[in-house]
Amino acid sequence: MSSPAKKLDLRDKLHHEPRIAPRIRVRWHVEAFIDGQRIQRGFIKEISMSGTGIYLHKDVQTGNSFRLRIYMPPFTSTSVPYTIDVNAKVKYSVLDSHESLFRAGIFFAQFNLPSDKEYLQKHIETLASLYGIKNSL
Repeated sequence: MSSPAKKLDLRDKLHHEPRIAPRIRVRWHVEAFIDGQRIQRGFIKEISMSGTGIYLHKDVQTGNSFRLRIYMPPFTSTSVPYTIDVNAKVKYSVLDSHESLFRAGIFFAQFNLPSDKEYLQKHIETLASLYGIKNSL
């Protein structure tokens, strides 16, 4: 039987903020592309169906649009990693003193493939279920 404190820790995986869609805490790699050229590698610490927060070494301009490639880990030990490409827009960018990196709030404008959006939704639902979070989407 799990203790109440452990259950609370798992629920903390959901970042509680007033957003279009709640975000789930993750640690995934990401690449940002402008005009087909990779400009930066970084990582994601939280994600939802409407956007994400990415950490980068260089600042990105608020309002800029670019293509984001998200590297998602496999669901199980027998499945393979999955890559999602999404057209994204920078909503804000700030220096994160804790990570010593720039953190950019990203809005997902359009997924390149409908199957990418479906895969991300399934992954987020699975993580929410594992963390004991209900009605996360």
